[in-house]
Amino acid sequence: MDEVQAGYMAGSENPLSERELEVMRLVVTGATNQEIARSLHISPNTVKVHLRNIYEKLGVSSRTEAMMVVLREGWLELPGASPTVNGDAEAAEAGAPVTSGGLVLPGGRVVPLWGVLMGIVGLVVLVLGSIWLARPREATTPAVNATVQRWSAVSPLPVSRAGAAAVVYQGLIYVVGGASESGPLAPVAVYNPVSDTWSNGASKPVPVTGARVGVWEGQLYVPGGKLANGIPTDVVEVYDPRGDRWAQVGELPVPLTDYALVAYEGRLYLMGGHDGTRVRDEMWVYDPDTGRWEVSGRLPAPRAGLEATVVQDAIYVLGGVDETGTPQQEMWIFRPLQKDGQISTGPPLPEPMRAPKAAVVAGTLYVLGPSGVWRFVVTDGVWQEKAEALPAPIDAEQAAVVALGPYLYVIGGQTAKAGALEGSEAVWRYQAAFTTFVPFVSGAEVTPTP
Repeated sequence: MDEVQAGYMAGSENPLSERELEVMRLVVTGATNQEIARSLHISPNTVKVHLRNIYEKLGVSSRTEAMMVVLREGWLELPGASPTVNGDAEAAEAGAPVTSGGLVLPGGRVVPLWGVLMGIVGLVVLVLGSIWLARPREATTPAVNATVQRWSAVSPLPVSRAGAAAVVYQGLIYVVGGASESGPLAPVAVYNPVSDTWSNGASKPVPVTGARVGVWEGQLYVPGGKLANGIPTDVVEVYDPRGDRWAQVGELPVPLTDYALVAYEGRLYLMGGHDGTRVRDEMWVYDPDTGRWEVSGRLPAPRAGLEATVVQDAIYVLGGVDETGTPQQEMWIFRPLQKDGQISTGPPLPEPMRAPKAAVVAGTLYVLGPSGVWRFVVTDGVWQEKAEALPAPIDAEQAAVVALGPYLYVIGGQTAKAGALEGSEAVWRYQAAFTTFVPFVSGAEVTPTP
């Protein structure tokens, strides 16, 4: 009996909760704690707590062992795997347990095909690694002025969208709202980065622009936004990705558009925005028990068009416009879990940004502004030089930006055509980080490199 089997007997009942299975589903894909946190909209510390609970329940001590248990027990499948069954029908007729094709060892133990393949691959890697480590060392000269092409175009949107919102959920990108030349768009656009294809989800009952989307308990929340006549609405609608259906869940306290929305530690925070008359400064938090939005505090000043994103254990609030419509450069840092819940001021943005868009890759904050993509290193607390200019003229204020793996995706926006601004169907992918694998080191993880 191997070590993992000793920790958890094959055929045992699944002891993991739905949330723990979601964590393991991402672990199986090779996601880091930071990537799991962003995907599930929780903090890295919460991911660590889930992993500790999983290890305890399964009687294991590492991610690899936990992955082996959940795959062997059939609680999860390898991404993209479609195992074939060898002789299952005959085995079922004979009353024997049905197993997927694999290698049968003495004593009747079955090693699945994926286990056999992983063993072979591991052996080959070990042999090649030994040869590599034993080779004579030679002096090398690093490449000078090597150029890395970070931007690439992926499949365009089915129709052009400006002023849309986007979010990542379980490895897919969901684009909600926005408008084409004919007005606000109702269908949800869903992007699969593996197949580089788009599909349409159910239509939003109240089409809007200027809204944001946040994930809570596997549902996509879209509060408010602007109607076709430009007037803000207070309607809050929720999209169920699994059931591909919409539902209305109450109303905002006031109609709002051009606000910031972020999911943090299982709660939704809505900040600032415009109510059709004035710019607001409230910070609202959604109470799932009552379906109501309650004021949890106030911004240092009223802002609309602002951006908010989670970086490590804090919510970073960026830019936007004041009551006069003047673009701002502030960075506010909000830590809701601290006792006082105070907002501090961080290093200002490199330039005034009317409607910045931000996402986090490998712990680094990337902000799309008027002149391109800027990079903020949180651990150093400084802005670095502009990362890259956009590959094509795009009005960043009307684009949506999300992070998925080592990439940023810039979706839609506006472009100048025939002297006028029109919606764009372009989708650009920016490689914000590269992964370096450290071989033959126990417990080694992927190291992202900006």
